Amino acid sequence: MIKKDKILTILLALAGLAGAIILYTYQDDLRPLRIKHIELVKLPANRLRFQVNVLTTRNCSTVLAYWKVGTKDTLYTKVSAGGSNHKLFITSTEGRTRYKFKVQASLNGDIVESKIYPLITQPIYQATPYFTLEQVDSALKPELKNKYFLTQILTEPGSMVIIDSKGEIVWYEPFKKGVKVSHWTKDKTILAIVGLLFPILAFLALREAQTEGKYEQKELVKKLTIAAAITGG
Repeated sequence: MIKKDKILTILLALAGLAGAIILYTYQDDLRPLRIKHIELVKLPANRLRFQVNVLTTRNCSTVLAYWKVGTKDTLYTKVSAGGSNHKLFITSTEGRTRYKFKVQASLNGDIVESKIYPLITQPIYQATPYFTLEQVDSALKPELKNKYFLTQILTEPGSMVIIDSKGEIVWYEPFKKGVKVSHWTKDKTILAIVGLLFPILAFLALREAQTEGKYEQKELVKKLTIAAAITGG
């Protein structure tokens, strides 16, 4: 009888241990979905872009909604899926502007939201020039609405800049060198040449002149001047 009691005790202990192991292993699937922590990270290289680190209690998908104070237009970050640690990026903001944001987490149709947090953007660095839209033809206003324009700063330090239809900078990327050319791609990304375009064109012009032997000094100077005008060098 005593032997059976010992065996029963051992079996109960093993069952309890197994249960504890199972509970620890699958605790993420048993606890309710909740947003545990939100951290706003200011990126020193760009005052219009922010990283938001999010920690959730379960593996899920998250997205961040943000909007300018006093407006109803809501912007959303890309969705972060498949984990409990998420990095979300706020973009397309304007300098010296008040925003609010919240995080939404979803799993199997269940959605939870964080409380609403404030976000105040700072002025853009002086190295990035501002643009002023002085006048718009009233006939063009409907066509320009919700449109964005890409340009670049040729001088050093340079940058790529996207402005909206009001002339406000909504995105920029600074560089130590001047940005000679920037262009939208078919994949909705930006392709740019930074810094050395003029020296390359100058070298090609000089090489062509030396190889063919057809250019007098005036023609060579003219060719290099045209290259400099094209690239801003």
